[in-house]
Amino acid sequence: MDKSSIVLEIGGAYTKCGYTQEATPRFIINTDLSPLNISTFLSSGTEISFTNNNEEQQQDKDKDRFKQPLQKQLKESLYIFLNQIFFKYLLCDPGERKIILVENIFVPRLFRQALVSVLFEQFNVPCISFVNPLVCLLPLIRTTGFIIDCGLNETRVLPVYEGVGILKAMKTTNRGFNSLKQWMLKELQLKCQFKNTINNTIITQQDQLQTIHHSLLTDQLVEDIIVRCTVMAPLDYPIEKVSPITYQLKGNISIQLDAQQRLDIAKSIFNFTIEDEMNENDDIITIILNSLLDCDIDIRKSLCHNIVLIGGTTMIAGFKTRLIQELNKRCTTVEQEPRGQEELKGLLNHFEFIKHSFQPNSLMWLGASMIGSLDTIPTKLTLDQYIKNGRKVPEWERLNNNNSNNNNTLISSPSTIVTTSSSSPVPSTGK
Repeated sequence: MDKSSIVLEIGGAYTKCGYTQEATPRFIINTDLSPLNISTFLSSGTEISFTNNNEEQQQDKDKDRFKQPLQKQLKESLYIFLNQIFFKYLLCDPGERKIILVENIFVPRLFRQALVSVLFEQFNVPCISFVNPLVCLLPLIRTTGFIIDCGLNETRVLPVYEGVGILKAMKTTNRGFNSLKQWMLKELQLKCQFKNTINNTIITQQDQLQTIHHSLLTDQLVEDIIVRCTVMAPLDYPIEKVSPITYQLKGNISIQLDAQQRLDIAKSIFNFTIEDEMNENDDIITIILNSLLDCDIDIRKSLCHNIVLIGGTTMIAGFKTRLIQELNKRCTTVEQEPRGQEELKGLLNHFEFIKHSFQPNSLMWLGASMIGSLDTIPTKLTLDQYIKNGRKVPEWERLNNNNSNNNNTLISSPSTIVTTSSSSPVPSTGK
C-alpha cells in the first residue's frame, strides 16, 4: 500500500501540514522564513508602501529594490523551514512521499520556482501535485461557489460556476489581517490609555509610553488583542451594549479599549479610505461587486447564494454577519457607485453562505487532502519531468499537457475544478 502524501499549504502567517485522507492538518505552525519577509513572496500584487508616488517613499522604494533577496537566499530559508516541517513535525522521509501543494493561482514565480527546486533537489521528493483554492468546494460537495479568501496581506475573490473558475472575474485587494493590525496599532498608540496595575494610575510620561510602544506592542500582541477584544458588530449596533475591556500586558501594565474602539475594527477592512484612493486600492465589498459584474448576468444569483469564506481573517467574530450587511447596504446605494453597479441592485438580500461545519482557515487544506489520495491529478510534476524541463516549473497549461492521459480528474487547471469524460459533475445545490 502506498504511503499517504504530504499536504502543504504555506500561508502568509501560518503553514498547515499533514497527510492525505485526514480531516484536519496535523500541525498549524508559523510561516517563518527568517530573515526574509514571507509577505514579499506570497502576495499577488505589490505592497501599499511600494505604490505611493511621493518623493520620500519613492526613494525608500528604490533603496528596498537592492534589498530584495536573491533566489539563493530564499532557497536557504525554505530549506530550513521545510526541514523543520518534515523531520520535527511530520516525522517522515520526504523522499518516500508525494507532495500536495496548495497555492495561490497567481503566486509569484520566484517563490514557486524556489519552493519546487528545494523539494526536488534537496529533499528528493518523487512527485509534486499543485492544487488551487477551488479545492475548497470539494468538502462541500458543490461545483458552484463564490470564493472569498481573506488572508494576511490580501483578499482574493473567485467565482466558480458548475466546476469552472471564472478567471476574468477574479479580483484582489491589499485588505487583509495586516490592515486590521495596522489600524489597531495606531489606535493603541494614539488613543488608548496605559495603566500601571500596581498603583492604578494612568501612564502619561512620553518616555515611558515610547518604551511601551516599542517593546510591548509586538505583532503577536496586536493580533491577540484583535482576536480577544474586538468584534465586527452588525451595522447600527447600540454602542451601549458593548462594555470597555482591559487587556493585561507584560509586567504591571494594562491597556483599556473603549466600546467604540472594539466596534470600529470593521471599518479598516470594509470601508473605503483616502489612503485606498491614493493607492488605487479597493475595499472588500467593492471587489466582490466588481467580480459579480464581470460574471454573466444569468449566473450572478447562483453565485450569491453559494458564498464560501476561507482564510483566517474570516474567523473574526461577527465577520459573516457584517459582510452580508455591508453587501446589502452597498446594493441599495449602487446608483452612487462607479462601473455601472446599478445592475447589481437586484441582488439585494440574495447574499447567502454555504452552510458547513468546517473551519474556514483549513477548508482548502481539507479539499487538497481529499483529492491528494487520487492518482488522476494532471497538474503534477515528477522529478524526471522537472529535470527534462531544465529544472524549471511549467505553467499550469503545460502541466496539463504533460499529464494529458488522465481524462477523469477533479483538478485540471486554475479555472476548472471538475473535468469529466463520460460522467457528469456533482450537481450544484445552489438556488
